[in-house]
Amino acid sequence: MSCDDNEQALDVTLGSGRWMGIGPFTVQISRILLYLASFLVRTALGGYGLERSILKKESSLAKYWWGWTLVGVTSIIIFILNSSYFPPIDPGIFLLVCVFVSVALIAIFLRFMKKKQNSK
Repeated sequence: MSCDDNEQALDVTLGSGRWMGIGPFTVQISRILLYLASFLVRTALGGYGLERSILKKESSLAKYWWGWTLVGVTSIIIFILNSSYFPPIDPGIFLLVCVFVSVALIAIFLRFMKKKQNSK
């Protein structure tokens, strides 16, 4: 069974073309668990507090922003070279590139953000 057969089987099973709507909210049925996981992670992060998480300005993510930027740029270059020479793109590689670039952008933002001044 090839990778394309697996993708087609998942498409038929999960129904990527099927949507469900309640009032103004519409979701793709195959992504309900993804939306739930995202909601739970964000709720936990918000409950814990940003000032105590990895997203605080003094975190190691902000401290080593240059390293994360290097990882993000390197992953994009590897992805472009890989997709140029080996045309069937592996979804796992694409996922890693998206994660690395997202973390790099968050690290850059944390490093260069300025605190809002309270005006009186």
